[in-house]
Amino acid sequence: MTSSTVPRFTVEPQSSVVRTGSSVALTCAVEPQTANIRWTVNGSTISPQAARRRGIELTRGGQLVIAAFNRLSSSSSSSVSATAGRFTHDGVYQCAAVTQAGVIVSSEAKLHTACMFRILYGDRAMHSADYAVARCPSVRSSVCPSVTRRHIVYRNG
Repeated sequence: MTSSTVPRFTVEPQSSVVRTGSSVALTCAVEPQTANIRWTVNGSTISPQAARRRGIELTRGGQLVIAAFNRLSSSSSSSVSATAGRFTHDGVYQCAAVTQAGVIVSSEAKLHTACMFRILYGDRAMHSADYAVARCPSVRSSVCPSVTRRHIVYRNG
């Protein structure tokens, strides 16, 4: 049963950068608490059946929970829709609160995959989730460093 009170958000979902395989939760809280909460990703409604197929839990309390964040390669489709049985959770999420008095839609919450790579430093490997400070002498050079997914390389330019 929905209320005749116009809904208002007390908590809106927030954007986040998520490591592949990690869990993430988006929260949508509204008043009145009897409002129905619906979720969309990239403008498409997430049905309970589609959510289950994609490893998404839609809780009664208004949360959208992804237990193991997934991403497709950059050459694949970047939507929650299945692509050859695979999907990505990257996208723009919004919740909507519905009562008899009206509907409100939250601000956009963008979920992006964290770019993870290893940095080789001598005989030690550091992961991009680690923090490090390296002091480098000031050197004049026309060589600019660039970072690839596997290691640090230098290129002219």
